[in-house]
Amino acid sequence: MPKVVPKVVRRSTSSDSGAPARKRSRSSYDEPKETLPQGPGFLRSITLKNFMCHEHLNFKLNERINFIKGQNGSGKSAVLTAVMVGLGARAATTDRGSNIKGLIRTGQKSAVISLTLDNSGYDAFSPEKYGGHITIERSLKDSGGSTYRISSEKESRLRPMQKGELATITDGLGVQVDNPLVILTQETSKNFLRGEDPKKKYRLFLDATRLTTIERWYEKARRNEKITRQAIESKQKSLVALKEEVKKWEREANLHKNRADMKRKIATLKANLLWAKVIEEEKKLDLVNQEKEKKENEVVRFRTEKERLTRKVEEKGELPDLLAQLDRERAEQTARADQLTGQLRELAAQKRDTGLQIRRAEDMARVSAEERDTLRAEIERQRRETQPDYEAEAAQRRRERDALADQLKELQATEKTRAAHLQQVTGSVRQQREELRQSEAELEEMERKRRELEAQQRQYRSSQADPRAVFGPWVAAVERDIEAAVQQRRLRKKPIGPVGAFVRVKAGYEEWKPLVETCLAGLLRAYLVDDKGDLPLVAAILKKHTQNERDRPRAIASKFLAEVHDISTKGINTSSGQHVSVWSVLEIDNPVVANAVIDQARAESVLLLRTEAEARAQMADRQRVPRGCAQALTQAGFRYFPDPNYRTYPVNVPRQARYLQVSMEEVISDLALQLQELRHKAQTATNHLEPAQAALRESQRQESESKRLLDDARRRQGELRRKIRELESHEDPEPVNLQALEEEVNVLDLKIEEHKAEVPALMEKRSNIMEKINDCQKTLDEARAAVQAKLDEVGELRSQQDAVDTLKSKLRRLQDMLDAREQKLMELTESVNQQEEVTRQATATATANGGERTNPTKTVQELQNRIVGLSRTLEDDSRQPKMSAEEAMDRFQTEQLKYQQVEEQIDSWKTALDTLAQMMNERDEKLKNLRTSLGSRVTSHFHTILEARGFGGRLDFQHQNQKLEIEVSPGRLDGGGQTARATCQLSGGERSFSTIAFLMAMWSVVVSPFRMLDEYDVFMDDANRRLGHDMLVTNALALKSQFAFFTPLSIMGSHEDDDRISLMQ
Repeated sequence: MPKVVPKVVRRSTSSDSGAPARKRSRSSYDEPKETLPQGPGFLRSITLKNFMCHEHLNFKLNERINFIKGQNGSGKSAVLTAVMVGLGARAATTDRGSNIKGLIRTGQKSAVISLTLDNSGYDAFSPEKYGGHITIERSLKDSGGSTYRISSEKESRLRPMQKGELATITDGLGVQVDNPLVILTQETSKNFLRGEDPKKKYRLFLDATRLTTIERWYEKARRNEKITRQAIESKQKSLVALKEEVKKWEREANLHKNRADMKRKIATLKANLLWAKVIEEEKKLDLVNQEKEKKENEVVRFRTEKERLTRKVEEKGELPDLLAQLDRERAEQTARADQLTGQLRELAAQKRDTGLQIRRAEDMARVSAEERDTLRAEIERQRRETQPDYEAEAAQRRRERDALADQLKELQATEKTRAAHLQQVTGSVRQQREELRQSEAELEEMERKRRELEAQQRQYRSSQADPRAVFGPWVAAVERDIEAAVQQRRLRKKPIGPVGAFVRVKAGYEEWKPLVETCLAGLLRAYLVDDKGDLPLVAAILKKHTQNERDRPRAIASKFLAEVHDISTKGINTSSGQHVSVWSVLEIDNPVVANAVIDQARAESVLLLRTEAEARAQMADRQRVPRGCAQALTQAGFRYFPDPNYRTYPVNVPRQARYLQVSMEEVISDLALQLQELRHKAQTATNHLEPAQAALRESQRQESESKRLLDDARRRQGELRRKIRELESHEDPEPVNLQALEEEVNVLDLKIEEHKAEVPALMEKRSNIMEKINDCQKTLDEARAAVQAKLDEVGELRSQQDAVDTLKSKLRRLQDMLDAREQKLMELTESVNQQEEVTRQATATATANGGERTNPTKTVQELQNRIVGLSRTLEDDSRQPKMSAEEAMDRFQTEQLKYQQVEEQIDSWKTALDTLAQMMNERDEKLKNLRTSLGSRVTSHFHTILEARGFGGRLDFQHQNQKLEIEVSPGRLDGGGQTARATCQLSGGERSFSTIAFLMAMWSVVVSPFRMLDEYDVFMDDANRRLGHDMLVTNALALKSQFAFFTPLSIMGSHEDDDRISLMQ
C-alpha cells in the first residue's frame, strides 16, 4: 500500500504565510472563543510503522478537537486501534483482531506504534522524572509477543519499559483505553444501543465511571483485611509460647528467694497441721451428731406416721365383711336373673309353639272346608245329571288345571318376593345383632376404662407429694426398688429417670411444650443406665410396677459422660433467632440426660414451626432447608422431612403438655376431665342401647312373620301342584254312591267344627303366655338392675379395700424403715462416743506441740502436701538456682518486654482493622451515594441533550438490581409525540443520535484527557448529522479534554477559521 500522509486543514493566519488574513466566517460555536485550560495526558502525535494497512503514518493532533475523515478501508479506524494497543490494550478488546499478530501489516514481521502524550501543566505526572511530554513505543512481533519502550523530555533516549510502569503512567494521567466512552470503536458504535440487556447497559455505566475499579479496590482491601486477621491469629498463637517462656524465667527468678523463709513457713505449716487435724476431727464429730439428730427426727416422724396409718387401717376393719356380704347378695341376684332368663326362654318357646298350633288349626279348617265344598258340588252335579258328559268334564278339568297353573305362577312369584324380603330382614337382624354386640362391648370397655381412670386418680392423689408422680403413680415404688438394688450392688450405677424430670422448657417458649413432648415421646418416662448389663434388672423392676405393657416406660443404655456432646457443627443454627429447634428451647442441667436427648431423639436436628405454610416453604426447597435439619414438626400435627426426600406424615400432638413442668394438681384435674368425658360417653351409649334393642326385637318379629308367610306360600304351592296332578291323571269314574259322598261331607263338617273350636283356646293360651313373658321380662330387668347396683357397691368397696391394702403395704414398709433407722441410730450413738474420744486426744496433742490454737483455712491433706513440697524443694539439688539472681531477673524482664511488645502490636493491629472496617462501611455507603449521584447527573444531561433535538426519553437507573433501561421517543413525551421506545426499536439515524446523546451525557461524569469516536454518524440523515455534529463540537469545546472524531462522511460546517479544530483527510 502506498504511504499515506494525512492532509491537515487548519485556519491560515499571517504568521503562517505572507498572504493577508481572510475574513472569518461565524458559526454557532465561535463564541465564546475562550479555551479551557487543557490538562496533561492528551495525544500530541501518533506514528505508525507497518501497522495494519499503514506502511508509515505520522501526524500531530490538535489538543482540542480533531476530525479525521477517510473512506472505508483507508485506515482511519486503524489509528484508533493503534492508540488502544499502543497504550497497553489487548488485541481482542479492539474488535480488529484476536491477537497481536493479526495487527501487523501483511508481509511484514513487525510493527511499531509510537504515541507522544502531553505531560505539562500543574497536573503533570512526575514532571521531575518525565518532563513536559512522554513518548510510548510498542513493538509488535509476528510471533505474537510485544515490547514497550519509553522516552521523555527528561530522557530523550528510548529505554525498555515494563507494562507495570505503563499502567502507572496511564493511571497517573487518567487515560482509560479500555473505557468504551473514551475510545468508541466502530463495532461498539454500531451495537452501542442495539442490545436489550439492561444489566449490560448498567455494567457499561459502572465501567465508564470507573466504579467497577473502585469496587475491585474495595474487594482487595477486604481481602487484605482478612489476611491481616489471619496474621493476628498466628501472632496470638505465638503469644502462648512467649507466655510460657516468661513463666519459665519467672520461676527461675523466684528460686532465689530466701530459703530460711521456707523453713519458717514449714514450721508454721506443721503447727497449723496439728490444729487442722483437731478441726477435722471436730467436723467429723459435728457430722456424726448431725446425722444422729437427723436419724432421731426420722424415727419420731416414722413412728408418728405409723400410728396414723394404723388408725386408718383400724377404721376400715369392717370392709372385708361388707365385701363378703355384698358378694353373696350379688350372687343371689345373679342366680335369680339367670333363673328368670331361663323362664323367659321357656315362655318364648311356648309362645312360638302355640302360634304354630293356631296356624295349623286354621289351615286344617280351611283345607277341610275346601274339600267339603268340592264334595257338595260333586253331589249336586251327579244329582242333576243322570248321564255324565265326559267331554264337558274333561274341558272343565282343563280349565281348572289352567286356572290352578296361573295360581301356581302367582304363588311362585309371591314366594320369590317373600324369600327376598326374608333374606333382607334376616340380614338386617344379623347386622343389628352385631351392632348391638359392638355397642355392648364398647360400653363394657368404657366401664373398664372408667374403673382404670378412677384407680389412677386415687393412686395420683395418694402420691401427690412427689412431683415426679406426673410420669406415673409407679415412680415411687420403682425408685425404692432401684435404691435397694443399688445398695445390694446388683446395679453398677444408679439409673437416672424418669428423663422428663430433668428436662425443662425455657421461659418464653412454653407454646412449644406439646411439640417437644411429641418429639421426645416415650423418652420422657424412660430410665437411663450406664451399662447394658443393668438393662434386664431395670426392665424387670419397671415391668413389676406397670401392668399395662402399652404404658410401660423403657430402660435405655446411655453412657454416663460428664460432658455434653458437641453439636455446634451438626444441629440447626438457632443463634440468629431465625429458626427454633427442639434443643434450643430445652434447659437440661444433667449431662447424661442431655446426651440421651441428643442420641435418642436428635433434638438438635428437629425444627419447630407454627404453620403448614412455613413448613412447605422451608422443607420443600433444599436451598431453604436449614443446615443440619432432619425433620420439622408443626403445631397443626404434621411431621415434614426435607427435600430431596420431601414427604409429610400426620402425628399426634397433645392439646397441652402432659409431663414437662406439669404439677400433680394439673394431672389430677386432667384425669377428672377425662373421667367426666368418659361418663358422658357411657351415658350416651346407654341411651342409644335401649332403642337398638327394641329395633332388634321388632326386626326379629318381622323375620318370624316373613318365615311364616313364606312357609304358607310354599304349602299352598304344594296343594296346587297336587290338584294339578290329580286333574291331569283323572279317569272317568264309575258311578258314585251319593250316600257315601254325603257321609264324607258330614265327617268334614265335624272336622271343621273341631278345628275352629281349637283356635280360641289356643289364642287365649298365647295371650296368657305373653302376659307371663312381659311380667318375667320386667322382673328380669329389675334383677339385672339390682345386680348392677350391687356391682357398683362392690366396686366402690373394693376401691376402698385397695386403698386399705395399699395402707397396709405402706405400713409394713414403714415398719421396716423404722427398724432400720432405729438400728442406725444405735450405731450413730456409739460412733459419737468414739469420735468424742478421738477429738479430745487430737486437741491434747495440738496443745502440747503446736502452741496456741489457730484456725487454718486449708485442709490436712493440703497442708501435708505443702509441707512435703517445701521440704523436697529444700532438699532437691536439681532445683537449686542455675544462675545469679541478677541474670535470672534480667532474662525474665527481657522475655516479659518481648511478650508485651507483641501483645501491644496485636492490639494496635486490631484497632487499625476495626478502624478499617468502619471506614469500609462508610465508603460503601458513599459509593452507593456516588452511584446514585452520577446516575442522576447522566439522566439530567441525557434529557437536556434530547430536548435540543425535540426528542423525549428517559434513563431508568435501577441500582439495587444493577439494571439500566433506556427509552427514547422521536417526539416529546409530554407534547403528544410518539410513545417512548427501547433503543433497539429506533431507526438507524435515531439510534445514532441517541448514542451521541447518551455518550455526551456520560461524558459529564467521565474524566479523560482525550476521547475518540469512530463512525459515530454513519447511520444519520443530514439533519441528524448536522445537529449531532454541532452538539459534539459544542460539548467538546465545553469540556477540558481532547477529542478525535473518525468518519467516512464529509465534515459538516466550516472550521477553517477556528484553531481549536483540526480536519485531517
